[in-house]
Amino acid sequence: MKWWFKFIGAFLVLLALIGAVFSAFQAAEPFRAEETAAEKAVLEAGLLENVEESMIYNGKNQTVTVIGTGPDGGKTAVFVSEEGEMTVFSLEGAIQAEQAAATALAEAENPELLHVRLGPGNGRPVWEVAFLDSGKLNYIYISAEDGSWRERILNL
Repeated sequence: MKWWFKFIGAFLVLLALIGAVFSAFQAAEPFRAEETAAEKAVLEAGLLENVEESMIYNGKNQTVTVIGTGPDGGKTAVFVSEEGEMTVFSLEGAIQAEQAAATALAEAENPELLHVRLGPGNGRPVWEVAFLDSGKLNYIYISAEDGSWRERILNL
């Protein structure tokens, strides 16, 4: 009898884990669909030769940032708005994600990096660096053009 309780308990735990994984994939599907549609639109418009990565940036409006190699062979980012408008930004000579993260985390005491995303902040490209510092959420926006601080939202 004891064996049956163990079996049923293990089965229920396994069923819960499968349900959690399935739910996580279903929750992420709309984001993957947006990214895929933006990548396809950018490639069809000839703004990029290939796609290295894409990310969703939530500023005033949701934007998909598609990064890849431009027609000139340089690293390029294309911001695709919800309305389908595309803005091209050359990443050659621009601040890179690693530099933005290092700048943002320099003053933090115990940082845990959550993400670094590129997007259009008030019409100018910015890196959004999100991190935890001593258990508090922080967002720092750094200009992709010159590395200057644009905005800080600390200790949420």
